[in-house]
Amino acid sequence: MIATSYTIVPLAAISQDDARYRLDDGRSRPLDSLRLAFDRAGCLQPPVVQLCAARYVPVIGWPSLEAARALGWESIAVMVVAEDTAAEKVFELAVLDRLAQNRPLNPLETAVILHRLLRVFQCSREQMIETWLPLLGFGKNPRVLEVYLPFYDLDERSRDELAQDHLSLDFVQLLLKKNVAERHLLLDVVQTCRLGKNRQKEFFLLLDDVSRMEQNGLAALLQQEALQSILRDSQITPSQKAERFKAELWSRRYPAYTEPRQRFAQVLAEAGWPAALHVQPAPFFNSDDLSVSFSFRSPDECRSLIDELDRLYKSGAIARLLEIP
Repeated sequence: MIATSYTIVPLAAISQDDARYRLDDGRSRPLDSLRLAFDRAGCLQPPVVQLCAARYVPVIGWPSLEAARALGWESIAVMVVAEDTAAEKVFELAVLDRLAQNRPLNPLETAVILHRLLRVFQCSREQMIETWLPLLGFGKNPRVLEVYLPFYDLDERSRDELAQDHLSLDFVQLLLKKNVAERHLLLDVVQTCRLGKNRQKEFFLLLDDVSRMEQNGLAALLQQEALQSILRDSQITPSQKAERFKAELWSRRYPAYTEPRQRFAQVLAEAGWPAALHVQPAPFFNSDDLSVSFSFRSPDECRSLIDELDRLYKSGAIARLLEIP
């Protein structure tokens, strides 16, 4: 049990710079609702601090301290952790308080916690695996350290996107391989096209392949007018931007596939091929196989679709499809 006491201390005596126990990334957050609550009812949940060499170090309640300062308070009631309490034990108190909140740790918080343990509190790798990873809900999986620790060194914009849980972990790991300018251009694509986590890695790898094939840097590729014009187009939706952006990249990544695909689409359009008849070429047009499927709810609907197939056969549309490529 950690020894604690309650007292009122001047805000000036509480450090604003010592972030050894802080679990977020240290940047200010909107405090309007907290300031309103403080203004009306005071601080109902005292921050937790530790006295270290005649100076109080915040442990829990950074937003409360920031709100109190913003309101011009001179002092605040706090819970004080005994000065002789081991620093790692105090940090554990901060982590347990965060875990008790009704929301999971975001990836950046996990990275900050692991970084503090390793660099500030000098925990051994074995101790982190045996004690801390299970506490954080990761079991004893050492790969968690390899995945999350590098996130701590991301640039500010990338950290912010990660903290808001907008990015997949796979995508962030790939971002780490790029310089800051390239990361921001990639984030622009993600935001403009509103790419969900399940599509971010796909777009990254496609862009990376094209930049290598064209022997062009990723930044130079992303700044090309053919791609930028898609992102700037205010007349189409984000999902349409994503599809056009991908189509442009595919045409460069798979040029031998793109031309047959375009001819295939042109034949379908010219023939008035009905959407109810799903026609699928062989993957990458590597054979002359075609498959056609359809569903129906009545004998008449079935007869109608068969008649459509007969029409397409007699018009030569099916023969033209089989001639591709």
